[in-house]
Amino acid sequence: MLDIQSPHPMVDLEWIRMQCGQPDMSVAECMAAQESVGPNILFDTKFYRRTYGDEIPSGMTCLEHFCRQSQDAPRNPNALFSTKQWHETISWSLDNPKDWKAALFRTLGKEAVFSRREMARHVEGQVVVGDEELGKRPVPGQDICLFVHYDKDDAVQQYVLDYLDEFKQRNVSVVFLTNSSRLRPAAQESLRGRVWRVVNSVNHARDFGLYYAGVRLLGKEFTENAVILANDSVVGTLNSLDPLFEAARSGQYDIVGAVDCLLHDWHLQSFYLHCGINLVNSDVWSGFWDAYRPHFDKWCVINSQEFGFSRWMVRHGVKMKAIWEYKDILEAADPDSASEWRKEIVKNGGITNPTVEFWDVMLEKNFPFFKRSIFTTELAAGNMSHLCNVLSDLALRGQRSS
Repeated sequence: MLDIQSPHPMVDLEWIRMQCGQPDMSVAECMAAQESVGPNILFDTKFYRRTYGDEIPSGMTCLEHFCRQSQDAPRNPNALFSTKQWHETISWSLDNPKDWKAALFRTLGKEAVFSRREMARHVEGQVVVGDEELGKRPVPGQDICLFVHYDKDDAVQQYVLDYLDEFKQRNVSVVFLTNSSRLRPAAQESLRGRVWRVVNSVNHARDFGLYYAGVRLLGKEFTENAVILANDSVVGTLNSLDPLFEAARSGQYDIVGAVDCLLHDWHLQSFYLHCGINLVNSDVWSGFWDAYRPHFDKWCVINSQEFGFSRWMVRHGVKMKAIWEYKDILEAADPDSASEWRKEIVKNGGITNPTVEFWDVMLEKNFPFFKRSIFTTELAAGNMSHLCNVLSDLALRGQRSS
């Protein structure tokens, strides 16, 4: 919780005192210092001045200017978080939409305290709690995959091992970043020969928290290796991964993703991102991870990290490519199949999450991934017969080709 003396939900007195190196600062002294160090870890006053400085009246602080924003002219507290996207996902659903400012300030204030504490845990070595090498270290030119794993039973499921085997066949060295502080012995042993390194964690910041930990572990040592960001939220073996690797290894793009999405902002979905050597050794790459801040709230994670990653890269002129593009998926969709809601999307050229709503079209277009969340998503559950038919056809095709 915020310091009970804090005069505003977005003012984290502990953060200000830490940044100033003076733990006994009074509230008044903190308020005087907040403009230079930021009112909290998520509010970057240098970014804010660069972005909105021409609009800020003389003598007004960045925080006050931020708090005076209107819904039709949103302002962002840092380079990764979009207040416009927050309105599109959250503020419209509030019981009283007129209270959006109070809700935004409470959310950012609470997330800032979480972020400060989680970043401190990284520095103090409390996030990464185990690191064991089970295979050969990567050599120059070899792709490195930072693979994020979660299993409530500290196991490694067979579909995950199958996915790792696909990486192994393509000479990818895998850093297996698990949200388990200790895997079961059988699970640990199953990774031997499949991965270079198993990193155990007590991570509270979802997938990007472990992507961040992996980038920190690689450091400056591996300058001749592309980096793949991947996770186990998908089954990754339903079709070949070859199109992804062919595009990534062609040298035409800095980042190759599996699929793009047009919701809120154009972005590559973050369950698979192949980042090239030149990018990984650039100030743009290091700049994103310097700007990264942990989030706990799901919608803040999606906003600042999945969307924020693509926003950052686009802003810096990075060449990005989705191998399966939304416009092609929409064109290939049968308007008479699946839910009524999807029929309207296809008919009107609307925008939705393709991995959720067009999973069948994508599989038929040889998309290699199938999101686990489809099994619990209402739209898919309402169309279970179609789901079974597509999977059955895919299995039969696999048998015929083997």
